[in-house]
This record gives sequence, structure tokens and C-alpha cells, in this order.
Amino acid sequence: MEFFEEIETKGYACNEITYATMINGLCKAGKTSKALEILTKMWEDGRFKPNPECYNPIIDSLCKERQIDEALTLFRDMISKSVVPNIFNYTTLIHGLCNTSRWEEVLSLFEGMVDQGVKPNIVTYNVLMTTLCKEERIQEALTLFGTMTEKGIKPDVVTFNSLISASCKSGNWDEGVRLFKNMIDYGVLPDIVTYSTVLDALCKEGKTEEALNLVEEMVRRGEKPNCVTYNSLINGLCRTSQWREATRLFDEMVCRGILPNFITLNILSGALCNGKMTDEVRKEFEARIDGAL
Repeated sequence: MEFFEEIETKGYACNEITYATMINGLCKAGKTSKALEILTKMWEDGRFKPNPECYNPIIDSLCKERQIDEALTLFRDMISKSVVPNIFNYTTLIHGLCNTSRWEEVLSLFEGMVDQGVKPNIVTYNVLMTTLCKEERIQEALTLFGTMTEKGIKPDVVTFNSLISASCKSGNWDEGVRLFKNMIDYGVLPDIVTYSTVLDALCKEGKTEEALNLVEEMVRRGEKPNCVTYNSLINGLCRTSQWREATRLFDEMVCRGILPNFITLNILSGALCNGKMTDEVRKEFEARIDGAL
């Protein structure tokens, strides 16, 4: 008995959506080869032409299993059988190629996507920019950002977080802060990741007053500072010998129910090595360290 007839005799009404759902479930369960088997049988049976949704879970699974060549072969086979790829097929494959740094193929696929009349969306651009940022190819990521906005695609918080983080990690704090301000201009609300990144950058630059003002703005917007936020601020204040403000923030942190971690304690312990600290302040620091242990 044929594969589809066997399923139908069990009372299932089958169509392309049914099999796309089955393929998706098998891929999520890690049974990629079984999903490929169903796809092959769909073509052999002839009654149900696979659609892009049948291909996408398999392409995604193959990419996650780092079987990129197999994913590319399946993608090309899909096109040869006149199944027009959609935005999800392209984005999934681009993501897989990005993760394996196969940049020439990424660019080729990206160009082919446009030639096919499939418009890249914010998810596609974010995949590219995030990967470029991870590889410290920041200028290329910024160029892509410009291309995206010129095409009228509005960036989101993921876009900005990737660019801001990469800029700050490379030591280009000014660019990170500029992007943060640009983010506000675009009407994209920062999240805790954005604030923590920018705060860390400001503190490392010794701009503690700006950092403290940013925390106030953060609270006004309804974002709750976390341990990372406070660690950046306390560290910045200790670097600039603002001991009283550092202990005040430590107390505020504890009052908010945020428990100091080993990084917090390392910051306070490191500050004790500063010879400019008075005995009175030294005792205050030691008391806070003891209280947190």
C-alpha cells in the first residue's frame, strides 16, 4: 500500500498542509532523514506537490546539523522542481551559511533572492548584521544597515543591539552611543541589553554622570536595572574614585532586591587596592563585602 493511502485509511484527510505539519514535527524531533523521506514520497505520489513550507523545516534542520551542502542541494532541487522559495527559505539558508562563514555564497544567495523578487525583511538583515558583528566586520554591518534603511525597512531592537554591542566591544564607544541616540530617533525602544551595553561603554570612558543619567531615564521608561547594570556603574565610579557614589549604588542595588554577584565583589575588592581611599571609606567597602558574603 502506498505511503499516503496507508495514512488516509487511518482516517486522516491529507493535503500539502498536513504533510508540511508532519515534516515540521519530525524535524523538531531530530528525525530529518524521515522528513526527507516524506518529502520524496510526496513527489513520487504526485497527488501533493510540496510547497515551500515543506522544505523549510528540513533546510533549517540540515543547517543546524551543519550539513550546509545538503541544505544547498535541497534548496536547488526545490527550485528545479518549480517550487518558488519564500522569504523563510532564503533567510533560513542565509542563516546557516552565515554561521559557517561562507560569505561568498551568502552574498550570492542574497542577490539571487532579490532577482527572484523576494524582498529581504528585517529578520534577513538581522541575521546578516548579527553575524558580521560577531566576526568583527562592523563597517560592513553598518553599510548593510544603511542599505536596509534606504530600502525603507525599519530596524528593530535586535538590529541596534548587535551594532551597538559590536561597536563598544571594538572600543568605538562614540559610535555605540551615537547608534543608541539614533535608535531613539527611529522610535525603537531600548531594552535591558541595550542599556547595559551603553552604560558599560560610558563607564569605561569615565562618563559616569552620563551613565547615571541614563539609568534614571531607563527607570522612567519602565526598564528595571539588573546586576549587570549596577556592576558597570559601580565599576565606573570606582575607576574614577567616586567611592561614596559607588557605595550608595551598592546599597540601592541591595534595596531593590538585586543580589550582588562575584563580579560585584571583585569590583569592590579591587577598589580596596587603591591607595587614595581613606580609612573610613575602606571600612565601608569592607563592611559591604562582608555583608554580601
